Amino acid sequence: MKKKYHGRTKLANRKKSQRPAKKKSQRRLSARSRTPFRREVDRRFMETAISEMLLSRSEHTNKTDPSVGAVLVNRRGKEIARAHRGKYSAGEHGEFTILEKAAPNKDPKGGTLYVTLEPCSKRQPPKRPCAHRIAEKRVSRVVIGIPDPNPDIHGRGIAYLQDHGVKVDFFDHDLTKRIEQANREFIEFYEKKPEKSGTITDVFTGPAYEENRPISDATKDDLSEEAIRKYLVARRLRYRIPSGQLWDFLGKAGFVVEDSDRMLRPTLAGLVLFGKTPDLFEPQCKIKADCFSGPPEGGTSIERLIDQEDISGPLSVVLDTLKKFFDKHVRRVPRIRGSKRVRGPEFPWTVIREAIVNALVHRDYRRGAHVTFQMFSDRIIVKSPGYPVPPLTLAMIRSYNVVSLKRNPRVADSAYQLGYMEERGSGIPSMPMRLNEYGLREPDFDYDKGFFAVTLYGRELTPVQIRTSRTVLTQLSPRQRQLLDIIDQHSRITSGEWAARTGISKETANQDFKGLVDLQLIVRMGKGRSTYYVLTRP
Repeated sequence: MKKKYHGRTKLANRKKSQRPAKKKSQRRLSARSRTPFRREVDRRFMETAISEMLLSRSEHTNKTDPSVGAVLVNRRGKEIARAHRGKYSAGEHGEFTILEKAAPNKDPKGGTLYVTLEPCSKRQPPKRPCAHRIAEKRVSRVVIGIPDPNPDIHGRGIAYLQDHGVKVDFFDHDLTKRIEQANREFIEFYEKKPEKSGTITDVFTGPAYEENRPISDATKDDLSEEAIRKYLVARRLRYRIPSGQLWDFLGKAGFVVEDSDRMLRPTLAGLVLFGKTPDLFEPQCKIKADCFSGPPEGGTSIERLIDQEDISGPLSVVLDTLKKFFDKHVRRVPRIRGSKRVRGPEFPWTVIREAIVNALVHRDYRRGAHVTFQMFSDRIIVKSPGYPVPPLTLAMIRSYNVVSLKRNPRVADSAYQLGYMEERGSGIPSMPMRLNEYGLREPDFDYDKGFFAVTLYGRELTPVQIRTSRTVLTQLSPRQRQLLDIIDQHSRITSGEWAARTGISKETANQDFKGLVDLQLIVRMGKGRSTYYVLTRP
């Protein structure tokens, strides 16, 4: 009988010691293989929520109510409860049922709620909106099937959750199609409602799940390692490129998915952020940059085209390439910085970048059109396919009363992490201030044949008092400021005309002109009695 040694035979112990030690990477891989991808867990609960959705009961006979299913999971990934609309009583929302009735004694704090329809943000008192209940219960994450097509709720439930610290994700693209099919009458009811004043016609556009769509022709080899590295550095994450851990992370983040053949495919979001040549698979994933001579009123014919470039690649490369195009063609103009006169680009790059990133992040990727960047002699126009995410309207944007609604949340969040855009809708409201620092007027926002257009005006189209620095304006008398406006409106004026308009002596009028000439705000033209004054060229 062999003598035991600490519970094992000496022979067994010796054989174990002689086995080659596993490499650290092999041990890590083994541990990873025992832990399912979170996306696989997500997928299972998404499908459970859809199964619950099909059990929903409608309480009305004169209109269609939505079918809604929900599954509540604790922080360890264990299911707590499941529910559907009208499970216990007609008309009770799925979220209310699961939080208040199906699992009233279970603490959902830190858990995840999978729900097929965006939680409501508005209800008739004394009823309380589901989004409010979820935030109060301190659920940490909500995975949503489709946005609510009701314009009074659409996007507001998502925004409320995000504003109260709840992370929001979305169902896989193929599963949202099943949810839409089950709710087709409910969706069509709102799509066919008459358009309200100040709203847009395309009601059902996002926040979307199109960015979650796998690109079936692409593989992980079509992603740029350098772009991924920049993203990891920005987020202070350390993953070896490539590595199993990296692909696990990108899968959980929604940038790659595993198909039925166990192949990793980039999603549209992954392609936009990290794709080497995204336009090879999705032709709309590019910026068409054009520079024209003269203003847009003269047309955009090939004869007036100075330069053009199709810009594609990962988001970081697209922005770098576009900045080179901008730097190449932007006019250099003098402006006052502090007490010094310096020359620099007519437009601030921070505002250009904000307009472009907004176009790439919030555009409707279902439409096959490109983002366009057009430079003219007196303005820059940026156009993106699709209209703003409802309930955001053109009137709200023009008044800078914007809310943080994202059509493509994964792309938007990554652009924020990379430092390319502001969060919580602060980018657009900051544009006027940044333009004013460059002596430029406020931007203009408009719709143009299915595009959302941002126009940035140059100095020629900016009132003189705006393009004049505050330091200089403080040196002017009220009458000299008025004189600047008169010249701006009428292009030219003589000292006699100014004296007659204001009732001052010709000598006093000449002093007004001299002060403006000394500050290089106006230029004296002609001689003798033919002398007149015009504004200094911007």
